[in-house]
Amino acid sequence: MILALYSRISVGLLPGYCCAKQQTGIIINNKKIKNLIPHCCVGVDVITGFPGEGEIDFTESYQFINDLDVSYLHVFTFSERDDTDAINLGESVNIEERKRRNKMLRILSQKKLQHFY
Repeated sequence: MILALYSRISVGLLPGYCCAKQQTGIIINNKKIKNLIPHCCVGVDVITGFPGEGEIDFTESYQFINDLDVSYLHVFTFSERDDTDAINLGESVNIEERKRRNKMLRILSQKKLQHFY
């Protein structure tokens, strides 16, 4: 699952978490899978709209995912839950912006799936 590809948010989520390590791990593991099973269908879970997720953060994550050799995405929109650490990460992203980002990622997923088939 891709939680957050930018350190400002990801450090707040998981102690010792490093977005560069996550990106590298995703790329390496994806290449290993594709080398073992070249025509396999690889899906990735993506959460968008985390508190503090700015437009630059989203754009960088979108570009990383766009460049990633995966077949489709499971796209989730962040929703507030009481008693979670994520709720205190930063300014919340408004609902309309979360919907816009979700839609962009779902369109990207459709393109990737069409390319796979």
